Amino acid sequence: MHYINKSIIKSVLLTATCILSFTVESWAQHGYIMKGDIDVLKRSKLYVVLDEGDSEYNKAIKQAVDKHWTLTKFDYITVGQFDSYRKKSKTSFLVVLMDQYVNEYNKKAQLGPQLTLLLGENQPNITDYRKKLSTIMIPGKFAKLKANEYNDLKLSVYPLTQDARNEIGYLMDSYVKMMINYVDMASANKGKLNPMKAVSLYNQNATKIQGKTLFVLKDDMEQSLQNMDRIKEVYNFGIKIVPQMAIEQSILSQSATVAFLYRMFYKSKSGMQRSYKIIIEAQGGSILYMKEDAYDHPINSFFNERDFKNISKN
Repeated sequence: MHYINKSIIKSVLLTATCILSFTVESWAQHGYIMKGDIDVLKRSKLYVVLDEGDSEYNKAIKQAVDKHWTLTKFDYITVGQFDSYRKKSKTSFLVVLMDQYVNEYNKKAQLGPQLTLLLGENQPNITDYRKKLSTIMIPGKFAKLKANEYNDLKLSVYPLTQDARNEIGYLMDSYVKMMINYVDMASANKGKLNPMKAVSLYNQNATKIQGKTLFVLKDDMEQSLQNMDRIKEVYNFGIKIVPQMAIEQSILSQSATVAFLYRMFYKSKSGMQRSYKIIIEAQGGSILYMKEDAYDHPINSFFNERDFKNISKN
């Protein structure tokens, strides 16, 4: 395992592009759970990997895990301790990794920081690990990277910037619940799950959005849909354009009547960008809709009329 040097950290700009878009159709949350993996996980002890020091990220993830994690026993370690723990048997980890994600549809590689649920394995390098049960992409935007910098970032423990920690903190409850939901979904699917199956199962829940008020950020909407009068022409259910604080409050209060849109994008090594759109329940963290599109498309990279049609179907 390796760590990112300061020059590389400076070349990476991590922004929470409306951290409101846990979105991704073959994306946002993925992982391969094979038969037997859940039994191994439940016999393990989870180690949550923290930043060094007293960061906002540490506070947020500790609060979320303490509140919601019931799958295993758990404890906390630092990034510096991770390398000595990761080869031990009966261990699992919740850690932010810089990793590649291969799009299931077009087989293009994406790179970004991901909150990862990992089973401990006695492997010499973290690049050899096979048991990544679930990952959640954390919103990120990358400056132009040289090839060697791109390769150096891959599969490294990612030290989030202070701005990033502050941005994603209020979403940590949703992140942790999404991890738990993914494992539970695998359990209900004969103990196994893959990204394509997960997306199919998520989108079967889209009609549940109609019974909630959908909170969206104005900047996440396609330009012609950035006012309520226009939205009402294409969507006949509850929806509000809100400030980010309203979404934060809906998560903190565990509102049963709110779902929210989360949108972000990633850039591949070849320069191709993908936009991810996701709708999440504020209360339970369940994903109700996922869609992935080309980011550079003037319409599809934002939540658009086609997305509204998708979530309006009976």
